[in-house]
Parts: sequence; C-alpha cells; structure tokens
Amino acid sequence: MMRKLLALDLSLNGTGMAYRDGFGVATTERITVKKLRGLARLSYVSEKVADAISYYGIDTVIVEDYAMGVGRGGMTFTIGELGGVIKMLAYERGMSVVLVSPATLKKYVTGKGNSLKEAMAEHALRRWGHSFNSEDECDAYCLLMLGERYFSGRRGPAIDWSTLRTERRSDSI
Repeated sequence: MMRKLLALDLSLNGTGMAYRDGFGVATTERITVKKLRGLARLSYVSEKVADAISYYGIDTVIVEDYAMGVGRGGMTFTIGELGGVIKMLAYERGMSVVLVSPATLKKYVTGKGNSLKEAMAEHALRRWGHSFNSEDECDAYCLLMLGERYFSGRRGPAIDWSTLRTERRSDSI
C-alpha cells in the first residue's frame, strides 16, 4: 500500500506544503500567515495543515526538522512551537511523523549536505522538472520526493537513511 504523504517545510512566514492531489499529481502550496502572530498564527497554520490531511486522506507527515545551530534568536522558540503544534496534530490523529534534517534533505537533492537554497531549486528543476514560487514550496516538494523514495523501499545509497526519525503515537504510550 502506498502511503499518502504530506510534506511540510515549516516556516513562521510561509509554510511550504507538498502532497499528491486526487489525480496523483505532486502539488505544492504555501501557507502565508500575513500579519498573524502568536497563537493566531499557530492556529491558522494548524487548521490549514489539518484541512490538507483530511481532504487528501494523508496518513503520514514528513517534516524538515529544526536547523540546529542556525542563529534565529528568539524565533527559535516560536518555530519550535509551530513544530510542536504540527506534531501534536499528527499525534492526535494517530499518524506517523517523519523528521528529516536539513542536511539530509540537501544531500538527497543536491549530493551535498550544505547546499544553498538556490542549488536546491536548480537540482529540483533538473531532477524532477518542477519549478516553484517559493523556497518553502521547493523544500516541501523535495521532502515529498525523499519521503516517497523512503517508503518505496528503493532507497539507494544517496543518503544515510537511518538519520530519518519517525515519531508515532505508540512510541509514547
């Protein structure tokens, strides 16, 4: 059985989402929060993600994990809150969450774990023939491609697949 994945590049300004639509076409969109802050922003993003999960029958969420060591000051806590809200949403629905480090995603797409965002977009265009309206959508699409490869069983040597972490509801019971 093929998993129905929702790939998320979490961002406080515009979360990228990628999924297969009802026709099996890989689709991306960006959740733009405009002037929302605090709990209103977290709630809005959570509602949009929940809508996508329900509408497309998603059973697994794949998320770009936190970029440790990247200087964001106080925003680190806020992005952590967003990540927690999304993980809790999946937990409450009994879904798995697969966490992919930024370096692992970059290595999967470009062959180098320290690639710039521009290189990700260039490689995605060459590799999958897809261009994007934002970096957030590009990262989400690349996560979707990585997730589909991961669950297909045809992983190959491109990256160390053991670095992907999966969290499930049963892990904490």
